[in-house]
Amino acid sequence: MVIANVIVYKVARRHAIQIDALKQTASSDKMRYPDSVSERQYAAIIVFVKIVTAILCLQTPIIVTMIISTSYPDLRDQTPMRVFRSLAYLCFLINSFVNLYMYIWKLKECEMNLYYMLAKFFKQYKSRAEVLRLEVYNIVVSSQADTYV
Repeated sequence: MVIANVIVYKVARRHAIQIDALKQTASSDKMRYPDSVSERQYAAIIVFVKIVTAILCLQTPIIVTMIISTSYPDLRDQTPMRVFRSLAYLCFLINSFVNLYMYIWKLKECEMNLYYMLAKFFKQYKSRAEVLRLEVYNIVVSSQADTYV
């Protein structure tokens, strides 16, 4: 009985030392690079910058159209203004599709939620949603605990 307890204690102690080493490595990296962001955070920041840029670029024509229409009401019915207004609404619609693409297919969390919603109606999407869940919430620290048993 005492020998079994000693073996269990050694395994637990070795595991605790490995966990402490992992924590120290992570904290020393944070100490060295306190302003750095992880790769996933950087990718999310880039996606949000792209979304804001798309919104600004594709919604500017509709705002300009509204300003011109309210400032110069006599220009509303002229052909160049109608063409510009049509192009502005086209940009507005394109913005909707661009945002959908950027949110769903560039952010894994949004894609995962889309597949979960689809899985409620179509069961074949459940497996893809589970795969994405494992990618999104990959917080399990791998250890070699199996080798000590």
